[in-house]
Amino acid sequence: MKIIKLMCALIVTCLLSNGCGTKKVDVGHSASVSSTAVDEKTDYKDKESLQKKCQKVKKTKIGVSPSRLLYVTESTAIILDECAIVVFDLGENNVSDIVLLRDNDVMGDIFLQGDKASSISVSEDGRFVYIQKIIGEGGYRYNLETKVTEPYKRKETEPVFDSYESVRKKWYLTGFEKKWYLCGDEGIRINQKKFMYLINTDFTTLKGLTLVLCEGKEKQKIPVWK
Repeated sequence: MKIIKLMCALIVTCLLSNGCGTKKVDVGHSASVSSTAVDEKTDYKDKESLQKKCQKVKKTKIGVSPSRLLYVTESTAIILDECAIVVFDLGENNVSDIVLLRDNDVMGDIFLQGDKASSISVSEDGRFVYIQKIIGEGGYRYNLETKVTEPYKRKETEPVFDSYESVRKKWYLTGFEKKWYLCGDEGIRINQKKFMYLINTDFTTLKGLTLVLCEGKEKQKIPVWK
């Protein structure tokens, strides 16, 4: 009898210590690995999609309405063209997002001129891009953080960025720069020392889009496309 009790005690001890082949399954770790794999796959698809958009916009011919700077901060520059809205990361010096204005999955075709024209602006805090029809009702709002477009009518109480300054009056353009295609007559002051405007070194397509950052007498040219 004592022997049987001793054997039962040994079996119980073995099971409690996982010494008899019982296998632990780390469910949390497995889920974490699976989630990471999905995130990496999604990130790859997003980057691939962005690259395709970059190539498409880069090859687009210059339209009737010139490209122009829509919004600038120390970290971000937003460029508006007839074919797209281009978001440029000034920290990484590359395009971080593009919203196509032709054959858009949500908005269809957006025009800057004509009877179907829309006005495009950026919220004062830099969180949203508003696409509002000039004639008639309707419009959209693009969230720059979540990259989601939704039907939206901007309220008059929602302020938009509107701090533009003339490039020609305030910044002397050298003879060499005059050969470039100055995109509009307005630039944006980032702070008391920094001012930015947009040029295009190509006269047929958007491949020459270049941001010019002025700080004092120094000028830094930042190509939009890699």
